[in-house]
Amino acid sequence: MLAPAAHSVLVVDAENAGRASEGDLVHPAIRAERVTSVRRARIAMAGHAHLAWLFVVDARASEPLALLAEARRGGWHTPALITTRARATRSLVNDAQLLGAELLCAPYARAHVHAFLKRALGRSRTVAPTHDTPLTDTLGLTPREREIVDLLRRGVRRVAIASELRVSENTVKSTVRALLRKTRCESVDQLRCALLRGASPEG
Repeated sequence: MLAPAAHSVLVVDAENAGRASEGDLVHPAIRAERVTSVRRARIAMAGHAHLAWLFVVDARASEPLALLAEARRGGWHTPALITTRARATRSLVNDAQLLGAELLCAPYARAHVHAFLKRALGRSRTVAPTHDTPLTDTLGLTPREREIVDLLRRGVRRVAIASELRVSENTVKSTVRALLRKTRCESVDQLRCALLRGASPEG
């Protein structure tokens, strides 16, 4: 199942730029999920509804910011904070603005991160919770099918779904086949469109 948005912050330190775990800066009431590779970060970002994303970067900041740009293009508007122990450059400031992210440069303290998380939490309380669409309401889906539907709707590919749910790719394939039958869709792309639209191709 998706992690509650109000209780989970993803800390992406793909460049090992943090001198200590940046997750230590997160409020103790909020779970910090720390990843140290872009591949794991991509899976985590697609598979969970996080309260916020915290990117720990060095002076280059290339891979993490490319990942954030990819997420923004995919329609993800999760609040993002970029932290760096390096001096702020004009390029980094511009990138943060373009990506709709806040930027913290050294020296910064726990209080600065907590202020960002407080703003993110306030934003999450103004967003309506996600409900099943009329299409999925009428299908009688199993719990596993509902998990996979949630990930498909978010654009997650089958290999990443298997990794996220810790099941085999064959399990994902068989479940997707069952969903195709139930929705009368002919392809995964058509299924994804139907889920986003909330109606079967014939609906």
